[in-house]
Amino acid sequence: MATKRTRVVQLTDAVQQLPGKWVAIKDGKVVEAGATPDQVVAALQRRDITGAYVTRLPAEDDKELVGLG
Repeated sequence: MATKRTRVVQLTDAVQQLPGKWVAIKDGKVVEAGATPDQVVAALQRRDITGAYVTRLPAEDDKELVGLG
């Protein structure tokens, strides 16, 4: 059985430069950013980029949700 290796991506600079933005990450680098996930996906399609991970970077004033249980 093959094992899958996990790779850590350092996004410290991206979080500081793009707070609150949606970003696409590929090969450990931000390859696209936008205000909405739809904008990011559309840009990836236009640029013919596949296999990117899309997530939102937190903004400093974002509220944190803490759950119990």
